[in-house]
Amino acid sequence: MLEANMSRGEELNFASQNCDIFISTAPTSTFAFWMAYLMPE
Repeated sequence: MLEANMSRGEELNFASQNCDIFISTAPTSTFAFWMAYLMPE
């Protein structure tokens, strides 16, 4: 379960380990880029 008070690093780690797909709603965000980049292929 995703907690609302996670740090950006914790969110990035969670997404890279638990998400199968990524839909960026903020295409200019570097945080969104790294989330998508670190996801397993």
